[in-house]
Amino acid sequence: MKHKRYTSLLLLAPALLAFTPRSAEVSYGPAAGTTLTKTFETSTQMTLDDMTMVMNGQEMDASQLGMEMSSDTTTTITVTDSYEAMADGQVTKLVRSFDELSMTNSVQVSNTMMPDTDTDLDGSSDLEGLEVVFTWNEESGEYEVAFSEDSGGDEELLDGLEQDMDLSGLLPSEEVSEGSTWEVDPQAIRALLAPGGSLKLEVEVEESPMGMGPQPSPDQYIGDLEGDVTAGFSGIQEKDGVQVAVIDLEINVVTANDLTDVMSEMMENAPAPGGMEMEMDVEAFDMEFTLEAEGQLYWNLATGTVHSLEISGDAVTTMDTSMNMSVSGQELSMEQTLSMSGTTTLTVSTSNDDEG
Repeated sequence: MKHKRYTSLLLLAPALLAFTPRSAEVSYGPAAGTTLTKTFETSTQMTLDDMTMVMNGQEMDASQLGMEMSSDTTTTITVTDSYEAMADGQVTKLVRSFDELSMTNSVQVSNTMMPDTDTDLDGSSDLEGLEVVFTWNEESGEYEVAFSEDSGGDEELLDGLEQDMDLSGLLPSEEVSEGSTWEVDPQAIRALLAPGGSLKLEVEVEESPMGMGPQPSPDQYIGDLEGDVTAGFSGIQEKDGVQVAVIDLEINVVTANDLTDVMSEMMENAPAPGGMEMEMDVEAFDMEFTLEAEGQLYWNLATGTVHSLEISGDAVTTMDTSMNMSVSGQELSMEQTLSMSGTTTLTVSTSNDDEG
């Protein structure tokens, strides 16, 4: 009868192994010569929560103005990265082509002061179609950025570009087992919120909706990040034919930036609401962005690179503005606080030459 007991144990073995916690080394390490195409897409829907305005000392709020506003924004960033050289787990030479850089923004505004508006805005970047090279400088500890020999463009387009679009900052610093958790530096979330750094995405605006001026690009309003980011290893699974480590993410971060100089420059050429003639002098413009989200990062164990990511949650944007205006010869001073909230979804997908 003993052989029956052993047979039963053998039959149970796969099931027992399935419930046995497994450890894994989830690390960053693409091989030299790897080519990886990455698509980052952010979709955000927001509605106006509150707006207060002080015009020449007279205070008004959104209810007095009958103000309602909603915004639906989608940003798509696709790049192809060729890892030309690696050393000690770090990229020392990377060639990046900007395949698609686009933004769409649909804004609906209604109020008692002006006719309702429904505006569709499109954004693009002069970097699209160009190719740059990131070369690590050991002495300075920074990447040098230049256009490739086969590409070209305005040198100003290189300012503020960032090499990190790998999300490696979300990974654990040591081998983990199922159930392991670790804290992530909030600054690592910048690679999600403003992937690639300053991509020069500009929205073409023919007429500015009332209450909605020029909009800074993500890399401009995402500054230093504070808060808590927790990651946890929940196991290994097969996804799209490859073995991936599943990392659960909980994100609660906030960033605040003084964008006075940025908005002053943008306002110089911004069209006025309703086609009115006006001049604007921005004295102050402060923006705060809060994100509370969760989701999963899927890490390709074979290539040591990101496979995909899915994150969604709640977002809040607050803008404080102080400016002086001249409208048809009438001098006005205005202070405005505008708060919008809604939901945002961030996804990352990848493909490489080996997978076809």
